[in-house]
Amino acid sequence: MTPPDTNVALALDALVERCRAAGPLTTEHDPAWPSPCERGAPDAEGRVAWQPVLRDAYDLLEPLEETLGVAILPALVTFYGRWFSDGFAAAAREGEVNLIGVWNEVDTLRLQQNLLGHALQQMRRRQPPTFFCALTEGDSEAVLSVDNSRGAVVLEVPGTDRREDVAPDLASFLRELTPR
Repeated sequence: MTPPDTNVALALDALVERCRAAGPLTTEHDPAWPSPCERGAPDAEGRVAWQPVLRDAYDLLEPLEETLGVAILPALVTFYGRWFSDGFAAAAREGEVNLIGVWNEVDTLRLQQNLLGHALQQMRRRQPPTFFCALTEGDSEAVLSVDNSRGAVVLEVPGTDRREDVAPDLASFLRELTPR
């Protein structure tokens, strides 16, 4: 099991607290997609309150490492394994973003499949692997990913060679986000 990246854990925990302080966290309720994050019953509009739940599941990317034959950075393992949560909407220098969250155990499997597909696409293009951590809002197809060889957060458009560094590491990126 990969030990957690303390800097990412602290930055992520601080972001969770900033998001909690910014106002109530709600999401559309789906009875077929339960989560340990849900708090109470859905309201009249079908929304349910939620709170991140600490989980410390630092082995969840091991199947990906085995399949790809590559060690995934502890920063990414910590990012995906520390909390169950919905995605966090935030403002970044690059615009509005939605951090990837893992809602439940089934979502963990879906995340693994999506990360694998992304990495395989890059391998076919002979690019070093990146693993996405946030989606950009609006019409952009760009995603924010962590370059697994350098640890830098990059803005990239999947299926292209376009990559632009936006932060030296994931902890720095998380510290700069403003919840919305």
